[in-house]
Amino acid sequence: MYDLKELSLKFSRHLECECVAMQMLSEDWTKVAMLLADRNIELHAQYGKHYKTRIPAYGRDMMFVEEIAELVACGMGSDAFRINLEQGRFYAPIETGLPGINTCTAANQHRLLAFGGECGNVECFDPRTRNCVAKIDVAAIANNESYGAAEGAEV
Repeated sequence: MYDLKELSLKFSRHLECECVAMQMLSEDWTKVAMLLADRNIELHAQYGKHYKTRIPAYGRDMMFVEEIAELVACGMGSDAFRINLEQGRFYAPIETGLPGINTCTAANQHRLLAFGGECGNVECFDPRTRNCVAKIDVAAIANNESYGAAEGAEV
């Protein structure tokens, strides 16, 4: 990572596998989590690799929910795996109704967790109860004449 303001190299990381997703855990560059293609999540600090853990399925995306200090990784399969970084342990996964999860994010206003899936649906969950509070069929809306999306669209 280069700092263009000072025209200098801030830090360099070398990984054993392709990085699928990267999530900043702090306001600056000192703490970062990387989801790797070999089902591992590496946590890096300013000095380098701090910890490495393996998730049960191949990941496609991850998010950090700062208020509860949870890293949520999702991908192949219907489960979203939760790692509490404060306690250093896995929590029970969030079980969605999606066949595979392509993307995930948390809303800034109310902290609902949203998961976009292979079947073209978006499911929203409350992290306190792990229950689905809303489900939107985006593919059905996008397949009408005005949008012209292809059949079998994914989120």
